[in-house]
Amino acid sequence: MILTNRNLLLLGFAGVVTSTTTPAIAQNCRSLSVVGGTGKEVTKRVSPPGTLLTKNNWNTDFAVPSGARFNRFNITLSSQNDATYAVKVFLKYSNNTTDNFVNQNVPLRVGQSVSFKATPRLAEDPFQVNVNVGGTSAIGNTYTLSVTGCY
Repeated sequence: MILTNRNLLLLGFAGVVTSTTTPAIAQNCRSLSVVGGTGKEVTKRVSPPGTLLTKNNWNTDFAVPSGARFNRFNITLSSQNDATYAVKVFLKYSNNTTDNFVNQNVPLRVGQSVSFKATPRLAEDPFQVNVNVGGTSAIGNTYTLSVTGCY
């Protein structure tokens, strides 16, 4: 019996084999860990913008495991309030360069989620996915953020 990513083979009673198609994305993606935190997702309340003396909490980095050859990254943002978030998504490379994939204002309603996709360079693997969520119109609002790497 051969198991593939596209089909899950189940052996039933009396030796009957049944095939059920399963979503490829669920089998081929893995959650990335939050840098400097714990777990695979982060929930934040948007702080005011930073100044020369204070920092904001708008940046969150997710670690890409070394040796992982992901074809794409899925970034999921969900809101706990009605708000418009300024969102930027970057892939960060070891040669101190970045690729920007998202730079937009995203209006979300309470409980609503949005996903973004980022694709790495053909010959290079990023070491982090940086997601910047903030904006003056979102100050005080809360969101949850997660990133998966997919093969």
